[in-house]
Amino acid sequence: MADPIQMAPRWETMGQYGQNIPTECWLMCFQMMYSHQSWDKSGIESTSNAVEVDVASAKKTTGLLTRGYMQSANALSLHA
Repeated sequence: MADPIQMAPRWETMGQYGQNIPTECWLMCFQMMYSHQSWDKSGIESTSNAVEVDVASAKKTTGLLTRGYMQSANALSLHA
């Protein structure tokens, strides 16, 4: 079994992420995945809006609705 200490992320090279309110957790997750791939995070919200995901509502009141996860993930090239 691998040593958990060796598997830990390198904290000194990771960016810091935070969310202002709980409904923004989906956005932070997408940003972390983009950061891991060294992709530009600036287009996440506009790309999600382009596939008819209500980003403003998802950030402020509802969180990302179930259907919005797949729409956003596919549009952002985050699929298995």
